[in-house]
Amino acid sequence: MMILKAEGLVKEWKGHRIFENVDLEVKDRSRLALIGANGVGKTTLLQGLIGRIALDGGRIYRRIPPSDWGLLEQDPETSEKMTLLDFLETGDPVRAEAKRELRYRERAMIQASQRELPKQVDLYGIALDRYQSLDGYKWEKELEQTALRFGLKEECWKTPFPRLSGGQKTRAQLARMMMQKPAFLLMDEPTNHLDEKTLSDLEIWLADYPGAVLFVSHDRTFIDRIAEETVEFFVRIYFSEANLLVLDEPTNYLDIPTRERMEEALKAYPGTLVIVSHDRHLLRKISNCVADIQDGTITYFPGGYEEYRQRQGLKNWEQSDPDFANRIRELELKRAQLVGEEGMVHPDDEEQRLKEIRRLTTELEALKKEADL
Repeated sequence: MMILKAEGLVKEWKGHRIFENVDLEVKDRSRLALIGANGVGKTTLLQGLIGRIALDGGRIYRRIPPSDWGLLEQDPETSEKMTLLDFLETGDPVRAEAKRELRYRERAMIQASQRELPKQVDLYGIALDRYQSLDGYKWEKELEQTALRFGLKEECWKTPFPRLSGGQKTRAQLARMMMQKPAFLLMDEPTNHLDEKTLSDLEIWLADYPGAVLFVSHDRTFIDRIAEETVEFFVRIYFSEANLLVLDEPTNYLDIPTRERMEEALKAYPGTLVIVSHDRHLLRKISNCVADIQDGTITYFPGGYEEYRQRQGLKNWEQSDPDFANRIRELELKRAQLVGEEGMVHPDDEEQRLKEIRRLTTELEALKKEADL
């Protein structure tokens, strides 16, 4: 069942196009990760999907109204007076309003004159009956327990939300979402500022969550554990008006189809490219000049990667044995990906990551020695 479908979305800002031709489909119970470099418009896209900002083109079909979505933002906007507890309660507007009415009637009853007291007692009784019919007191208990579960201690419940730390704000949003039980989740960098315990709680909760999830993240471990599909947000390469792009290992973490799309985009790019990469396939496809840096000295080879190889006296072993070459390329890619994951993997997985890097390095050295490289 389709939860959300977007077609041809366009967003401009001050005359510059942030993204265009964005198509997206989210199905029931899907786990979809939106990945891409900073600044390409991922957060803007999420805001457009939920209706927080107006888009400049395209269509959005929402099966579930945005009021029933759960949203985790990097920096949610609230009033200066809204406390942490107030923020948590906004996840259930009906009960929150019933609680406010009950508290108002309590104050009115206390402040009432002897003549007005019977009427105020009756009104309080009506408010109390409504709150109890909504299981209000049970809701308050569950809300407090959920806050404590996320490390939000009672002493900070009355703290104005804008004064909370980044980690407290993220944990508060997660606690509110768990209480809200939305049918569809949008999360923007949900792992920012979270400790290991909170991350584990979030992953466990998402594993059992029955709705659909669309999230933006740079946390590779979290993406690997949660996402069932990924959408690579690479539109800036296509539509940037810059005449110079500087890319540092641009193919790291990308699957083969995405790498191929990136190669085609870079080949079509009309400006100048400066690429740092160990991906020889990419360099062969894209480069028309190689700058080789050895011992602090730069040597230029204007003919591209193949001329660089020939002038360095390397054997043309790839042409004579393509299977052998593909094996080396595959191992180099795997090693580059693992090296790039430093600081991103779970501590329990770090030892295994290092062992795998050593194993790949040993195998590569043996293969290159055989190829006389």
